[in-house]
Amino acid sequence: MATSRMDWYHEVDEGWLIARKGVLTATEISKLVSPYKRFPKKRVEAGEVNPAFAALWGEKTSDWPVDVTSYGAAARGHVMEPYAVDEYSRITGLDMFHWDDCLLCNGAIGFSPDGLDVHPTCTDVNLTVGTDGLYAEDGLACELPTRMLEVKSFEPASHMKAIVTPKYERDQLMQLAVAFHVLPSLDEATLMFFCPPARIPIFLETYTRDSLSAMIDLVDEIVVEYNRTNVAMMKMATCMPSTKANEMEIWREHMDTRLA
Repeated sequence: MATSRMDWYHEVDEGWLIARKGVLTATEISKLVSPYKRFPKKRVEAGEVNPAFAALWGEKTSDWPVDVTSYGAAARGHVMEPYAVDEYSRITGLDMFHWDDCLLCNGAIGFSPDGLDVHPTCTDVNLTVGTDGLYAEDGLACELPTRMLEVKSFEPASHMKAIVTPKYERDQLMQLAVAFHVLPSLDEATLMFFCPPARIPIFLETYTRDSLSAMIDLVDEIVVEYNRTNVAMMKMATCMPSTKANEMEIWREHMDTRLA
């Protein structure tokens, strides 16, 4: 008997998306790794800007509108997160709480946890990591976490491929390394592959700070290079400003002309 198609749809908090533009995220850092390693040090020493870093800087400093909607696999991943977090707590007997649309920031880097061992006590989309807790605009929000959970809800074929990939060859490790960088209090991070219809629906793999130390060091290096890029690009930004900085105005003028 044929089954009906599941059309996944999800909307995130717009404020969370805007907050993410203000920091480097794990997804962005992952994309910078290869360009960073390929760019000759002599060009860095000469003050040249890595094009890949400039491209990311352009995206993050523009007023390009954010899109709060997701569909298909991306939406499915968001929807699955709280169910996965509950399953983790059930299986391990350890408290883990779902965090939704919240960015934890430490300097130039931020990450959005799926699960932490501390309960979210506010609805702020942006929290700052302090020496004794996570801080919202109006003060201390909660204590520092020591464990985190990163959930990946792939479809069955990709889910099985992820499960059998060697522990230290997984594409998702940069997300854990960034979490360790942002949260000095973090002792361990667990990667959870969650696919309810699969024959092996749940798979857990835990990493320590020491086990990912080389990758965490790489995160530090990329942050330094991005900060250098920011300084160079900000100098260029003052050279030739546009009187038409608002693209929406151009679009409206164009549409008025078409409809006239």
